[in-house]
Amino acid sequence: MLTENGPSYWHGWSPDGKTITYIGGRDGKYDIYTISASGGKEKRLTDTSGNVCPAYSHDGQYIYFQSDRNGLVVIYEMKADGSVQVQMTDDEFNNWWPHPSPDGRWVAFLIYEGDVEGQGSMNVSSWFPDSKRLAYVSHRMVRR
Repeated sequence: MLTENGPSYWHGWSPDGKTITYIGGRDGKYDIYTISASGGKEKRLTDTSGNVCPAYSHDGQYIYFQSDRNGLVVIYEMKADGSVQVQMTDDEFNNWWPHPSPDGRWVAFLIYEGDVEGQGSMNVSSWFPDSKRLAYVSHRMVRR
């Protein structure tokens, strides 16, 4: 066990393998945390509820995540230490599951209409190593 606090939901490793990022439920709200892979004290990176799905950039300098802090779910980028949180998407849709490409050129995410709470998943990194393709799970029903 890396942290005694809970609930905590693992989400990813830093590219150098030294840090783990996860979602922590503390005092009735969910935020993004990091902790050394060898254990120790957790570090809270966000301080508004509804911040989930953290994913490191290819170089470990940034973390991308989704947040509903302003209503709809939007994608944010922040420095790996939690500073300089910048909203990346601004539209009438819910934007979920951000995943930066291995080459650092792209960030893939799923887009849903405002009243849809989710019809698929990219819970883990879905990029192929060449950054040219990705995979995701669809829950869409297809009639034949």
